[in-house]
Amino acid sequence: MKKPSIRPRHWEEVCNITGVKLPYESPDQLTIEDLYNAHLLDHEEDILDQTESADKQLKIQNTLVEINEYWQDAFFEFIHGSTRKMLMY
Repeated sequence: MKKPSIRPRHWEEVCNITGVKLPYESPDQLTIEDLYNAHLLDHEEDILDQTESADKQLKIQNTLVEINEYWQDAFFEFIHGSTRKMLMY
């Protein structure tokens, strides 16, 4: 659960899945005992779904940033051609 893709919303979902409020906002206070008491292994499949979803969301977010950076400085000029079609340069 210590992955860069895991956001508070994912931790909240883990808390909902396990029924245990984990102190994820304060990593210094989150202990092995907290994780053990949450019986994470009893919910392994659901938690793995959350982490995989988080990884996919981060990948999409990074791709959107790259797309935005690529197109940010793009300039399009539209002109009318002789055939009444718009040309784009």
